[in-house]
Formats: sequence, C-alpha cells, structure tokens
Amino acid sequence: MIWCFGGQTRPYKCPTTLDKDFSKGYSYYIRKMSSTVKATETEQKELYDMARTIPFDDKMNHEAEIRDLKLLLIQNYLYEIKSDLLKESETMDFMDLCKSMRISRRNAI
Repeated sequence: MIWCFGGQTRPYKCPTTLDKDFSKGYSYYIRKMSSTVKATETEQKELYDMARTIPFDDKMNHEAEIRDLKLLLIQNYLYEIKSDLLKESETMDFMDLCKSMRISRRNAI
C-alpha cells in the first residue's frame, strides 16, 4: 500500500518501473474502481484540471503558528482513528509529532 497525501504541486508522477535508475521514465496513475492504472492522455488533462483547485483540507494556512495546534485535540483525533501514533505522542517531541502527521512542514516557534 502506498499513502499519497494531497499537496500544492499536484498531479504527481511516479516511476513506471521499480528499476534502480528509473530508466523507463515516470507516468501518472489513477484509481479506477479497485485498480491502479496508467492515466490516458485525456485522464491526464483531467488531473491537471482537478489540480487547479486545491481541496480545503489540503490548503496550507500561511498565517498559522505552531501554538495554534493543541496536543490534546491531536491526541483525541489519534484515539478516534485508533492510530499507533497515540502512544508515541505521549513521549515524542511535539514538532516531531506534527511533522509525522504532516500538519507542519518546518521547525516553528
């Protein structure tokens, strides 16, 4: 299983093969029902159209600060989704927790 999170530079290409040098190039892939398939030219155009709009949950808040994040709320979320990260969150550095959850991208004060 591969986890692909949303981001600012969609769509994403990935290697066409798992060769060490990626000599076969890169391609776009999409999900069709329960299968992952290489995107056709038309589907690639659709990917670019979809990428023009970033979903609300994936938008970055440039005005947010690390102190806006609350450990208790994060831990409640981890509890609700039954994440193994909940136990680790009790002892790990708060910034490391935020980075591992991809809710922060850099060191902040």
